[in-house]
Amino acid sequence: SSYIVRQSFWVTPTYRFKDKLGFLKVMGVIRYEWYNTGYYNSYFNGVKTYENNLDYGLSVAGEFMKFSLSIELVGRKSHSELPAGNDAEGNALYRKEQNTDFQYIASFNYNLTDQVVLSYSLGNRFEPVLNPHNTLVSLLMLNIGFGSPAKKDIDWEQ
Repeated sequence: SSYIVRQSFWVTPTYRFKDKLGFLKVMGVIRYEWYNTGYYNSYFNGVKTYENNLDYGLSVAGEFMKFSLSIELVGRKSHSELPAGNDAEGNALYRKEQNTDFQYIASFNYNLTDQVVLSYSLGNRFEPVLNPHNTLVSLLMLNIGFGSPAKKDIDWEQ
C-alpha cells in the first residue's frame, strides 16, 4: 500500500516596487499543511508529528546587477487532537496539543555568468519531523543552467 505522507496548500502574494525601489521585492506566504500521522506512528515510532501546521511569513529580496540578497522570516503554529480516553458514557474524549516554531534564512546569490549562479544560504529552519534539533541551514550551491534562450534572443514583440 502507499501513503500520502504530507499535503500542503499555500498562497504567495508578491509585490515589486517601482522607480527608485525597483530592485526591491516583498513576498508573503500563508501555507497550510496536514500530515498523515498514522504513517509516522507506524513507521517512525516515537517521532512527534502534528496533524496540522499553519505557516505565515514574509520575505524581502533585493536584486542588483550581478547579485541578489533575500531574508525570509516564517512562523509556524502546529496542532493535533489526540485521543484522551472515554467519558462515563463511552464517548471519545480528545485533548489538543499545540506548538509554535520559527524559521529564518538569509540568502546571497552572485551571477558568475548568465548561466552560472553561486549561492549561499544561512539560517535556522523549522524543527524537522525526523532528526529533530537539526535546524541549522548552511548551503553553498553552484547552479549551472544550459539549453535556454538568452534574453536578447527572445522576440518580445510577438
